[in-house]
Amino acid sequence: MLKVGEDSTKSNLQLTFHFIVRCLAVNRNGDGHLDGVTIMGFIVALLENMSGKLNQELPQILTFLLDELRFC
Repeated sequence: MLKVGEDSTKSNLQLTFHFIVRCLAVNRNGDGHLDGVTIMGFIVALLENMSGKLNQELPQILTFLLDELRFC
């Protein structure tokens, strides 16, 4: 997978997951929890558009979803 920047050790997908985690953290501290709703839509779009390419990442994606469900 392509790396981001010359000195970066994270892939684009790892950076995307980091973005998801940060948005969910903001969601937990904010009012209305609309950021979480948006991120859930983003995760669904990832799964729909990258079907078959995220099989190795499914445990991490499920962890995001389960953690958010536990929060609610």
